[in-house]
Amino acid sequence: MKKNYFKVAIRNFIRYKWNSIFNVFGLSIGIACSIYIFTLINYELGYDRFHKDIDLVYRICQKGESRGTTSTFGCVVQKYSDYILENYEGIDYMARYAPNRPEQVVYKDKVYMEARHKYVEPDIFNIIKTKFIYGNRATCLTRPNTVVITNSKAQKYFGNADPIGEVIQIDTAFFEVTGVIEDMPGNSRFKDDFYESWITYINSPGPEGWDRTGRFLTTYIKFSPKANIEAFEEWIKDIPEILSKETDEMHRGETDLFIQPLKDLHLSKNSNFIWDWEDSANPVYVFILIGTVLLILVMSALNYINLNIASYSVRAREVGIRKTIGATRKQLIYQFLGESLLVVFVSHIIGLFLVELFMPMLNNMTEMNLKMDYLSGEVWLVILSIIIILGLGAGSYPAFYLSLFTPARVAKKNIFSSTGNFGLKELLIVIQFSLSIILIIGTSLIFRQVNYMKNRPLGISLKNKFVIELPQGEVNKDNFEQIKNEFVNTGLFSGASVSSSVPGRSTYTWNQWPEGEEKTNTHPINCMEVDYDYFDLYGLELAGGVKFDTNLSRASNSGYLLNEEAVKIFGWESVDVALEKMLQGRSKIRGVIKNYHYKGLQKSIEPLGLFIGDADDARYLTLQWDSQNLTGDRIHLIKDKFEQLFPEKIFSYFFMEDDFNTQYKSEDKVVKLFIVFTVIAILIACIGLFGMTAFFCLQKEKSMGIRKVFGADSSIILLSLIKRFTFWVILSFMIAVPISVTGIKMWLNNFAYRTNISVALIIVAGLISILVTIVTVLYHSIKLSRKNPVDILKYE
Repeated sequence: MKKNYFKVAIRNFIRYKWNSIFNVFGLSIGIACSIYIFTLINYELGYDRFHKDIDLVYRICQKGESRGTTSTFGCVVQKYSDYILENYEGIDYMARYAPNRPEQVVYKDKVYMEARHKYVEPDIFNIIKTKFIYGNRATCLTRPNTVVITNSKAQKYFGNADPIGEVIQIDTAFFEVTGVIEDMPGNSRFKDDFYESWITYINSPGPEGWDRTGRFLTTYIKFSPKANIEAFEEWIKDIPEILSKETDEMHRGETDLFIQPLKDLHLSKNSNFIWDWEDSANPVYVFILIGTVLLILVMSALNYINLNIASYSVRAREVGIRKTIGATRKQLIYQFLGESLLVVFVSHIIGLFLVELFMPMLNNMTEMNLKMDYLSGEVWLVILSIIIILGLGAGSYPAFYLSLFTPARVAKKNIFSSTGNFGLKELLIVIQFSLSIILIIGTSLIFRQVNYMKNRPLGISLKNKFVIELPQGEVNKDNFEQIKNEFVNTGLFSGASVSSSVPGRSTYTWNQWPEGEEKTNTHPINCMEVDYDYFDLYGLELAGGVKFDTNLSRASNSGYLLNEEAVKIFGWESVDVALEKMLQGRSKIRGVIKNYHYKGLQKSIEPLGLFIGDADDARYLTLQWDSQNLTGDRIHLIKDKFEQLFPEKIFSYFFMEDDFNTQYKSEDKVVKLFIVFTVIAILIACIGLFGMTAFFCLQKEKSMGIRKVFGADSSIILLSLIKRFTFWVILSFMIAVPISVTGIKMWLNNFAYRTNISVALIIVAGLISILVTIVTVLYHSIKLSRKNPVDILKYE
């Protein structure tokens, strides 16, 4: 009997080939999209959760409050972590990171600029999951000037040879390679390629009078299994006050320590941590992905139900004959469900093929390295769940409903025809198009927000800025003006400026306070060392005071140019009041500049202070070009000049506008993905609509034939069909608008600066839906309107 069910299912699959093709095509696309989104969700939810004993791994953070303003750091001052290590026994391991700027790495004739390297304590390899290919976990970073590298970097510099004992040069220092570890997955915060020994950092001399224990360090700990984590979190809150009393230091404001589970760092509502390695992902993004996969699966299922209703109504006579010769309802249900499972099974095979086919393109689009893990039980659980839910769920309604009727009733009338103007088939189409329109509107508004952030006036000029990353230690107060002139004298540039940072890149964050207010009015201020030309080159505007002046001495140019936000955070009533104040160390406030966006528009403008230095930390050379494009030949000339000035150093550059917009990379990924999902959703809806149009036209053939006999024009018949389907889409539009607007408002709340929800854009989305509907139904409508009434009615 089961063999017969299978044979009949195959025959019907072939007999009703167009219906089968529509079903398989729609389901394959829906399944492929759903599996890809599941892989993406699994990637996000699995961020750093693969480490052993993940529930015991935490990051120590610090926050301070002053005058009602709270600043939260993704790191902690070293003296606090030293105190914890000395006084708390419930921690098995602690590892602290000291950041490093991008440096040049040299091995023999291989020279590359490497960005991902840090000084780190050796216990990091007991905290995070690492597999050593070469070297000893326990001793690899115990000696000065040793380094552990990832396997990809070992291949890059040493090929397949064992690199243990080899010496590489990082900037001006030499490090012995003592270990090679496997590369971390992409969904991890621990993506460093070079782990330099902590003892090297401890032994390195700092500036005179510099207290190393006051430096902020990213700090991870792993608790003992029996540790009371809640009690520890309460205990560390008092450490800043305890230490300030022990050392007779003034306790600045309210400082608290707290801990964060490593497993929760990636998906956090609060992503605005100072000195964090990477911003947390917005959990709303994951909810949107989950909603999208459910939406596409529901659309695929509804599409399948609609097409099955059309197919089974055509097969009503077959059902009547089967019942007449003794087929039971149970047998019919098995038959229809078997056919449904067969279609879904074939669809899922094609869907998996589509995933593999388009995964490289999607990875390139999102800059991820996702891949299907066919050895994962979760993957197969999802695949089997989709097959069962779609096969049984979507196929059950027509099967159970059709098998319910008597042979006489099945043979006599079309049991799936609507009793009025709006029936089950119409309801399903309305739901499908509502979901499609939600995606169209949502994607359009997401795109509008990203475009708004990229094009909103920043209060600073980024146009035609060519930025060279300067080699560390090569530029100083004696030569930085000469270096600027060397590039300007090429005739390609009209101006130049040397600075420690540029818009979109990291700045110093220093605690600052007005003189005499250290305890009550201390705030972290973003600071940058600039030269005299920075102000005019970037087009900054004064709100009061004076800018730095080349005609004055270095001493006369001392002090800060603060932005308006810094004036606000210190509680000064006006710019004039600010100009009368002094900051710590008797640093005067020379002037106040108008607020400008030096970071992406996801965040509010933060306090900023610019100061004239001696090029102690000259990291960037900004060059302004005005009249000619920087073609490849001209960039080659600039490279030649760089190599002349800095022999054996790597020439690294970027265009300011492009680099600033990389801060919107995450939002760009969302837009690209949702454009793909939206196109897929529209395609699925069109497949269902195309099939339903064919079925509807088949039902209306005789009615249209009689109308034509009585003189109805073909265009009138065509318009009546388009009008009917357009009504369903308009109804879908009215349902979709409030849902999509509510969802997009939730997403927009995560941005400090956001666009308005455009009514015109929503109307355009509705018009697109109507246009898609008209184009979809046009084929069958024209075909029906052109049929000869004689051919339609000759058997009546």
